[in-house]
Amino acid sequence: MSFLQFAFYFLATILVGAAARVVTVRNPVKAALYLVLAFFSAACIWITLEAEFLAIVDRKSTRLNSSHVLIS
Repeated sequence: MSFLQFAFYFLATILVGAAARVVTVRNPVKAALYLVLAFFSAACIWITLEAEFLAIVDRKSTRLNSSHVLIS
């Protein structure tokens, strides 16, 4: 198993776990933090797949969503 395969499966495990915690956790602040973790791990997966544009778009949408929540 190469390093990229290990990184992909590790990040995919984190992504699935964080997505499950977003839905199951009762505290909305913790749910938002798990959502940020899910977005970040998804962006890292895109980088390991050499799709940098999608990783940048995913990270920028995370910033827009979190700033929108803080403003409203």
